Amino acid sequence: MPRNRGIKLSRLRAIRERKALIQDELAELAGISRQTVVKVEGGLAG
Repeated sequence: MPRNRGIKLSRLRAIRERKALIQDELAELAGISRQTVVKVEGGLAG
């Protein structure tokens, strides 16, 4: 994985935490599963 991509993905967690959302809430708002949020935040989503 390119290094800069990991940095961009890790920003999702920082933004989510600034908005005081838990992963379940973000997933519901985005219409995706919590597992997808976990994967994106961890840099595992392709």
